[in-house]
Amino acid sequence: MTHKLLMNAAVALGAMAALCSCAKQNEAPDVVARVGSRTLTEADIRAAIPPHLAPDDSLQRVNAFIDNWIADNLITEVAIKNLHDLREIDRLTEEYRRQLIMWEYRRLKVAQDTALAITEADIDAYYAAHGSEMRSDEPMVKGIFIAMPATSPALPNVKRWYRSNKAADIERLEKVGLTEAMRYEYFRNRWIPWSDVTRNIPDAPAEPRNLELQHEGTIYLLNLTDRINKGDRLPREAAAARIRDLLDRQRAAALDSRLRDTLYHQSLRNHTIYRR
Repeated sequence: MTHKLLMNAAVALGAMAALCSCAKQNEAPDVVARVGSRTLTEADIRAAIPPHLAPDDSLQRVNAFIDNWIADNLITEVAIKNLHDLREIDRLTEEYRRQLIMWEYRRLKVAQDTALAITEADIDAYYAAHGSEMRSDEPMVKGIFIAMPATSPALPNVKRWYRSNKAADIERLEKVGLTEAMRYEYFRNRWIPWSDVTRNIPDAPAEPRNLELQHEGTIYLLNLTDRINKGDRLPREAAAARIRDLLDRQRAAALDSRLRDTLYHQSLRNHTIYRR
C-alpha cells in the first residue's frame, strides 16, 4: 500500500508540474498553488515564513514551502482514495478540534479573570505548606560560566574577575564576556540545572564543582556560588516556577469544572440540550 501511494503521488506531482502553467491563468491573483479543491495563497505563505529573512533565504524558504505543501496535499488526496474507512480519522479530528477550542477558551477566561492570576503570596503560601515535599530532580547550581580563547590577552584578568564578588569586577567581566568570550553566562541570581551547564563543557564532571580547564584552544572557567544536590529540598526561588505551573493547572481545572457545571445546568433549564 505504501509503495502504491508513493508511486501515485509521484505521478501526480509530475502531472501537477505539467499543468501548472496552463492552470495559472484561471486562478485568482493571490493563489500560488492548487491541489484539487485546496489552494495555497500568498497570505498563507506570509503567515508561515518568518519575516526579515535575507532575499536569497526568503526565496529558498518560499519555494520549499510551496513544494512541501503540494506534496503533502497530493499524498493526502491519494491516501483518501485508497483508505476505505475514514470515520475513525474524522472522529479523532473532531475530538482534537473540540479539545483545542476548549483549551483556548479556558486560556482566555484565565487571562480575563484577575482572581485566577497566581501571585507571589500564593506561591509563598503553597511553599510554606508543601515546601518540604518539593525535591530537586537533578543537581542545580548558581554561578558564572565563561568560555574564551586560551590565547586571549584578557584571560589573566578574567581569571581574577570571575571569582570575585565585587560589583566592579563583575561589570568588567560582563564587558569582556560580551565582546571576547565565546560563551558567557551569569547565573548567580538564579538556579539552573547542572545539565544546562555541562552541555557547554567538554568532559564535564557528573557532580557540580568549580572548573578551570582547557580543551582544543578554548579555556572553560566555572565558579559556583551555590548548589543543590539531587534529592535536596528546593529553596523557594527554585521551586517558584514549579509551584506556579501547578497552581495554574489547578485553577484551570477548577475553572473547567465550574464552566461545565454551570453551562450544563443552564442548558437543562433552558431546554437547549436533551438528555435521556
